[in-house]
Amino acid sequence: MTSCSSGSGLKASRSENESTAITSSATGVAGSSNTASDQTASTPSPDNLAIAFTSERDGNQEIYAMNADGTDQTRLTHNSARDFTPAWSPDGTQIVFTSDRDGYDNLYVMNADGTGQMALTDTGDDTGGSWSPSGTRIAFASSRGGRSAIWVINADGSGATSTSSSNGDDPAWSPDGTKIAYNDYHDSMNQIAVINATGLDPPTVLTAEGENQDAAWSPDGKQLAFDSDRRGNVDIYVMNNDGTAQTPLSKASEDEFYPAWSPDGSKIVFGAVQDGKNYILVMNADGSGRSTLTRSGDDYNAEWRPAAQAP
Repeated sequence: MTSCSSGSGLKASRSENESTAITSSATGVAGSSNTASDQTASTPSPDNLAIAFTSERDGNQEIYAMNADGTDQTRLTHNSARDFTPAWSPDGTQIVFTSDRDGYDNLYVMNADGTGQMALTDTGDDTGGSWSPSGTRIAFASSRGGRSAIWVINADGSGATSTSSSNGDDPAWSPDGTKIAYNDYHDSMNQIAVINATGLDPPTVLTAEGENQDAAWSPDGKQLAFDSDRRGNVDIYVMNNDGTAQTPLSKASEDEFYPAWSPDGSKIVFGAVQDGKNYILVMNADGSGRSTLTRSGDDYNAEWRPAAQAP
């Protein structure tokens, strides 16, 4: 789950049987506003913040969170580095994210209110964390082995292991913990692929037409939302978890990308380019009832808080 830059219209590539994969490595490091104006709220409760996202509204990439209706947009990180691609822990109490505050991209974790920020990795090649359903492990993309592949660490940053067969980024752990979907570099294009969480079996590529990426599991694990440029612009699609019934949910005049499901599966939050600027929108899971949540023009990479803490 890497980020897009403001106004670009494109986001470069997004998230139980959890036995370890083949290769092992060293221990990890770790031992707002309402929608109309996007002004920072004074004292929002972290228990009410349902959607985390990346924003450049203050000049560089920072992590924000807001209520499900777009109110109380609250900045959680405060530094001159890039902080991006937030992902909630299953219990909603922590957020893993990517930052280059030490000069290179590494994984960090913080509490839901932005406190307790600390590094989980220090190789300088790690992006896009996705928690296992148990909250004990985090999948991410890393180039530490010479190519971008999906790796897994314990939630404290220890025990880094590489999946043996993946070649890509933006992992998303399935709700039952047995699989990881990711952007697979397939025939010089991104395609949605799924590997066993063990990392021991070859990936199953689910898409083929156009370029497809940013997979997000529905809460029941039966579907994947993703974005695709198969019709020209980048649009949001859904498909069954075996790759069948690939169905567009949007057909906008500009790109729409990086979907994420609400905890009850009834809505999908996503990024959209409108007049060359990046906004966060939400729609029903069938594509109807679209509404805009942010209006700063520099917002993307939205992730919905799990049901354990979502209001």
